[in-house]
Amino acid sequence: MRHYTQDQSLRVHHLRHSFANWTWCRLNANLITVGRRHLTLFNDEIFDEKYLKRLQTRLRYNDNTRKKMFILSHMMGHKDVQSTLNSYLHLTDLLYYLQHNSCFELTKYFTSECVGRVILQPLEPGLSLAERITYYTQEVMHKLDIKPAPETVNLVMPSLANFSANIKTDLTISSLTWANALNALNTSSIIEVAAHYAVPLEQLQKLLSNAEAIHMKYPRRGKRLPLIPKFPRIEISVANIQQNKNLANSTRVFTFLCNKLDNIITEGVVTLENIRLGVEILNYAVPGKSNALRCPDSKVSRMFIRFCQLLGLKDRHLRFKYHRAGLPLDTANRIKERWVKTIIDYGFSEKNFIIGSEGEGRFLGKHDGNGFLEISIVNNTYKRVQRHRSLFSFLHFILILSYSEKK
Repeated sequence: MRHYTQDQSLRVHHLRHSFANWTWCRLNANLITVGRRHLTLFNDEIFDEKYLKRLQTRLRYNDNTRKKMFILSHMMGHKDVQSTLNSYLHLTDLLYYLQHNSCFELTKYFTSECVGRVILQPLEPGLSLAERITYYTQEVMHKLDIKPAPETVNLVMPSLANFSANIKTDLTISSLTWANALNALNTSSIIEVAAHYAVPLEQLQKLLSNAEAIHMKYPRRGKRLPLIPKFPRIEISVANIQQNKNLANSTRVFTFLCNKLDNIITEGVVTLENIRLGVEILNYAVPGKSNALRCPDSKVSRMFIRFCQLLGLKDRHLRFKYHRAGLPLDTANRIKERWVKTIIDYGFSEKNFIIGSEGEGRFLGKHDGNGFLEISIVNNTYKRVQRHRSLFSFLHFILILSYSEKK
């Protein structure tokens, strides 16, 4: 549906609304004849006279009966007629217009009283009221005239031949551009954003679908991640970022990370699949002051630390806390030494590694036998350690960029 209509907001449930409205029009066959003189949509084959007569014969109803409301409600599976009439019928105003059109003649005087001085063109088939009106002043025209349709993103006629079900993110487009496009979806439609940032519409829709899936599932406990990451101010070019010294550090950090991500992917150091495994740790995010990540799988934690090293993160960005979570003391000490060695091998300092208290690790749940390594994403360049929001929003963004449903 989305491919053929180029409307990426469509859902399967919209088909029920479409069925209800077109069926209600067909049940009122007496208005179809009137409608053909005014609107071209009633020339479609679903409003063919033979079909309408056959429908009336099969359902056994008359034109002047209330039985039609109950027929439609029964076909929709609604227990109450009010559910159908109040929530599913969106063309009632159109049918009222067709029903009362012969009883009311629109005059130039009446139109002028409503919208000001205008010239009213003669009635022609297929010509709407708004198209028949010519305004005297430019000011009134800008306020009331029909707005032009947005630019067509794709002039190719949609068909099954050019439909692609396996859509992946185009890595030739910079990650900062994808971040800007995703951020723009907070205020603009997906078609407008795709046209403005010159990104493929299908891939942008895929990113939005990924964001919706992550919003529903991540993290596994507690408050969910927002639908769109809380980006810093990124709607400016890289050149302006380098020249403007008054920009916030969060913007500079996010831009640096996006450029670093593009470089390591271009050089083949890492792939989106590898990134996906590393940022899976966000499924164990803990809300709090330090954006803590407590993953029960030690392999995921190691992959995440390695990914942080590839991004060029420093000691000030990560802090580590080990919870033995019920392990015997001698076993916990051996595992702690392995974690310290891993952290040093990946270029981070053991000064940021501490041992958590017994009370903190008592109720963390099951693990893979190595306890919990809590990784905090922080910024300790200030007197008081703060959580690093721009870094966390970047991790959220690349999770959306690399996300794929598990089969």
